[in-house]
Amino acid sequence: MEKVTNLDFIQKFSKGDMSRVKKYVMMYIQSADEEMPVIEKSFHDKDYKKLKTASHTLKSIAAYMGMERAQQLLKKIEDSASNESVTEEMAHDITQLKEMITLSKDELKAFIAQN
Repeated sequence: MEKVTNLDFIQKFSKGDMSRVKKYVMMYIQSADEEMPVIEKSFHDKDYKKLKTASHTLKSIAAYMGMERAQQLLKKIEDSASNESVTEEMAHDITQLKEMITLSKDELKAFIAQN
């Protein structure tokens, strides 16, 4: 299975300092744990403002973890929420995103355990 994370950027950004890399990884995990439920709930509640904000927040930190596909989905969700043009297709996007987030957290926890 293809990895959903790529830590090249964060390792360069941290100049190889593993304590900094781990710090950013843990920040991502915490943010994902906080924002993914907000994305799901705000989608179901049709709270476009919260959906846009949570998507933007998670999109920004996912960039540090090299999660290009997740970033694309989050941008699509954020843009749709901005325009209040939320469709049923978004339910599929959110399901896909949740799977990626779960995989990313597993990958990153394994990375931390090995380093």
